[in-house]
Amino acid sequence: MYHPFCAFSCVDSIDGVYYLRCSEYGSMTDDGGMSMDMSGDDSSGLITSDDCKMTDSAMLSTIAWCLKLHCQDESSDSLQAVWSSNNVSNIYTYLGSLELGTPSHVIEDDALWLNTTGYVNPTLYRANYDTLSYFSFQETMHARFGFALLMVGWFFCLIGVLHRLTEHLQVLPPSYSAFINRHLLKPALFSSRADAPLPYDVGYLPPRLVSIGIFIFFVLNLLFCCVPYKTVAGSTWYTSSARELYAYVGNRTGILSFANIPLLLLFGVRNNIMAFLTGWSQTTFMHFHRWIAYIATVEAIVHSILYTAAYLDDGGAASYAEQAALAYFQWGIVATVAMGLAVAFSVLWIRKRYYETFLVGHIVLAILTIVGCWYHIKLRYTTEWGYIYWIYAAIAVWAFDMLLRCTRLCLFNFRSTKAIAEVVPGELLRVVVFPSFEQHAAAGRHTFLYWPTISLPWTSHPLTVALSGRYSDIISGTAAKRSKEKTDRIDEISLSENSSSESAKFVECNDVIPELPDVDPESLVYVFYIRPICGATRTLYDQVLQSKKHRLRFLALSEGLYGSPPMAWTYSSAIICMTAGVGFTAGLSFVDSFAASIINPHHCHQRFIFLLTARNDEMIQHVSNLISSRYGACISAGVIELVTHCTASSTQRLDVNEFLTRKVEAIGDSPNKTKTVDVISCGPGGFMDGCRQAVVGLQEMRKRGIAVEYHPESFAW
Repeated sequence: MYHPFCAFSCVDSIDGVYYLRCSEYGSMTDDGGMSMDMSGDDSSGLITSDDCKMTDSAMLSTIAWCLKLHCQDESSDSLQAVWSSNNVSNIYTYLGSLELGTPSHVIEDDALWLNTTGYVNPTLYRANYDTLSYFSFQETMHARFGFALLMVGWFFCLIGVLHRLTEHLQVLPPSYSAFINRHLLKPALFSSRADAPLPYDVGYLPPRLVSIGIFIFFVLNLLFCCVPYKTVAGSTWYTSSARELYAYVGNRTGILSFANIPLLLLFGVRNNIMAFLTGWSQTTFMHFHRWIAYIATVEAIVHSILYTAAYLDDGGAASYAEQAALAYFQWGIVATVAMGLAVAFSVLWIRKRYYETFLVGHIVLAILTIVGCWYHIKLRYTTEWGYIYWIYAAIAVWAFDMLLRCTRLCLFNFRSTKAIAEVVPGELLRVVVFPSFEQHAAAGRHTFLYWPTISLPWTSHPLTVALSGRYSDIISGTAAKRSKEKTDRIDEISLSENSSSESAKFVECNDVIPELPDVDPESLVYVFYIRPICGATRTLYDQVLQSKKHRLRFLALSEGLYGSPPMAWTYSSAIICMTAGVGFTAGLSFVDSFAASIINPHHCHQRFIFLLTARNDEMIQHVSNLISSRYGACISAGVIELVTHCTASSTQRLDVNEFLTRKVEAIGDSPNKTKTVDVISCGPGGFMDGCRQAVVGLQEMRKRGIAVEYHPESFAW
């Protein structure tokens, strides 16, 4: 801003400061006429019009000589650019104005008139120079700090990429690795609470490592808001040092709030390049999304408070009312209020009970925030100084996400939008959709389902793809019955442990999915299991109950596949999948991918332990039948072990810590040289926290050469 400072200081020290020979008595006009507040002076009614200033030789030559003497290091073209940008004169150029007069005196401090060419008043020039240069310095710091916040987000991403690439490499001594994993990488922030909501459903506590990242980001925002500030003695813009600080800190908090908006959107959208690079779950990104939103909202509120104080300092309530009547100010209020409401109505209590309402309200408030910020800047500064570029960045992130979401919807639904829902044991809904895009769902993948004829058409629900494959394979169970080649490979594996006494007795059940005559057997299908609670899922469940055979065909749209499994989970010694309740859907996706990869020589030494604990025995029996039907050969060979546990009463609770410790100890006693155990968990928050705490306790086993990794499939959004 205002470069070169010498040139802008010259213009500000002359233009509009003095009365000129062409100044006249009259009223203010709409064509740029200017009056000066000279209370008590006979000249108080004089007005200096723009035409007067552009042709007055004394003023033009005084500015020109100031430029020549104070900006000797600047080129004539640079000075002419300042001359034109400030609209000093469109009749005389900078060089031409030098010939209009020669300075004969230094303008006095108390001068009111400029009748002849003079040297700029040095005190006024220095005051303007200091005011402009320090304001420019502050604006530069605003922009740099804002950009630094974006880079902090990408720095976190880089750390995530490096951790993902080295996750299964033993790059640290076992004692250090055990310490870091037990006290930094794996645990919850306090005690064991991470996936279980806080009391009264106010939200979630992020895990320790995520909390540290959020804390670092918070500290940087606080630090950037607080330094560096310095007031200018004799500022030509501000009436007091307090007023100057109001402006500086108000601008800083406003810019930092703007800079945080693209980042919080990037962390909150579905098509997030950071998720692709790091492999972090959507839950992790939503933790960052929420806390960045809190920070940005507080900064916006502080910005509003400081400028309220600034205008009150300028001239009391009248000055504030004058600004509040302007459109740019009102749009700023809209943006700040919308941000505050978006945060307030995003508490978990509302999200859980009124998800569809929350989703619509959140989108509307987000749009109001962006529109309010846009007009707040556009009406105040047009495109000057680059403030609006932060909003461009936010719009670009959102537009890119929406474009990819629409693309996914088209790809996955252009040939088929039918879906089949039916009630299965355990008060569950099984939904089968027929995506048009031929993409099998890998382990841990999820999609967003819309059912516009049953619920609001713009709302979607994230659901894990439990099974995927050809319809003929899914309905007959043949997909999981290994071919002769795969069965021979399994028979070569030595079994390291007999089936647990907790294991369910399997019952052959080939009709996993009902056979329908009008469905192409070669169609790709995704299978979902839903536990209806309230809202759209409950509405769908009720309609299925009212249909014949408790089966309903309906219109469903699938929005692509999202998420990715841990990079090296298939190369570990064993996978222990801990599931509870409807969390078994995530376990099914992993065991399905595992069974499909058994033929790979790298995977032959592996074992997959699938734990299902639930209160409903019918659910357990249904899932047991499904797994035995699809993976009977693997179970018989001992490569896949299914363990079930019914928790119908409090006395039947499963000791997660004892179970995991026993299984990991058994794996550690096996003859395999590489001993990496991947623990995957999915279920209610309390169960997930128990799994996390158990894994944290097992980190000491790294000293014995057994690395226990943890991959929570949490949907604590």
